[in-house]
Amino acid sequence: MDVASTVYNLITGTLAYIGQLGVTGDVTNEIASTLQLMQTIITPLFSDPKTLEANQALVNTLQSMQEILCDIDHHLRLWNESRYHRFLRRVYPLTATQQLKDDHDRLWLRYVMLTGGLQIVEHIHGYNVIHSVPHTPQRALSIDTPTQSLPFTIEPNVSTANPEVVDFWDKCYGDGTISAKTSNFCADISSYLALNLSPIACKRLLLRLDPLNMGSVSYETFKELIKNGKMTEVISSLSEDPPLPLLVWIDDDLVGTAHRVLEAMNCRVTVIQLASTSAAKTWIEMNQEYLKAHDNPGDIRFISNQVRIEPGPDGVSFRNEDAGTQITEYIRGQGFKAPVLIYTDRQSILRTRYVESDRMAGSVSSDDKVFKDYVAALGARKTSDKGWNKFDA
Repeated sequence: MDVASTVYNLITGTLAYIGQLGVTGDVTNEIASTLQLMQTIITPLFSDPKTLEANQALVNTLQSMQEILCDIDHHLRLWNESRYHRFLRRVYPLTATQQLKDDHDRLWLRYVMLTGGLQIVEHIHGYNVIHSVPHTPQRALSIDTPTQSLPFTIEPNVSTANPEVVDFWDKCYGDGTISAKTSNFCADISSYLALNLSPIACKRLLLRLDPLNMGSVSYETFKELIKNGKMTEVISSLSEDPPLPLLVWIDDDLVGTAHRVLEAMNCRVTVIQLASTSAAKTWIEMNQEYLKAHDNPGDIRFISNQVRIEPGPDGVSFRNEDAGTQITEYIRGQGFKAPVLIYTDRQSILRTRYVESDRMAGSVSSDDKVFKDYVAALGARKTSDKGWNKFDA
């Protein structure tokens, strides 16, 4: 049985048990609410197994959820079935409540990581947006008739194409058409979804769908963008102003930084991922008005690696050992005062001496604490933290 099916069965089994208990306390209802949110997220994975195959961060998160789900199921049964624990619950009600609260805190953290894992990509077309989720869970949903647990691996559908994507494409461009002109695309999707996309919203969307400015949007790229999501939600998330606080992250190693991106998301920070200096310049220029309006350490920060493999003018990739230097100079050249943190390895840290002449820049080589503090301060909307603000912090 694959990891998604295992987690799904654990969730539905626990929901079934909570449903059998009938009226329960607030903590149990909150657990049920979070489990239902997780169930909604996991279900589409059965019809699109490639999402798991290409996303190790998501697989790791699902695997880490198994122990927590088993603990929750065990504790719920213990406090409701064991004669001794039922007695303790009557005499010391806060003991049971606190244990289940701790379980729910761990569960909610995994929910945050799960939503982040689904947004992690290995390759970027233009840019990628990683949205955070609230740290405070919503109040419990009503528990309907519990979903039956599935004692088997759910087989994927033969066709994994999102029906909404297929319908939009067929109606606007015809079955079998492999691409659409960018000049018509925004108007077509606005009409289909009844959305009013502004000029800047269209530019943001097309940067994601046609990053090389070739003048066309391919069906495969559009299908990959939407996946199993709702078109309105995906299009809106890419075309609207990114929520604050915002971390603009320039790095070509998307897999190696996945755990740090999830950490940032867990600090309630929205992350914009850009894989090259040229892509970063394009995105920053396109969003300059919005970025300038929030140019302070509590709203927006930048982070970049120093050395990147980047496409050259001739299309051939090369090792750019001054990538961090160049993007920092560009950011300052555009008039931004927001913090910039450059990270690299010990071999290249000396290349970051330039941060010493920048009052709002710093560099770090291997200290994860510096990164965590930098991101946590952004999540807390702090403006005066300085631990990162030096060479080789």
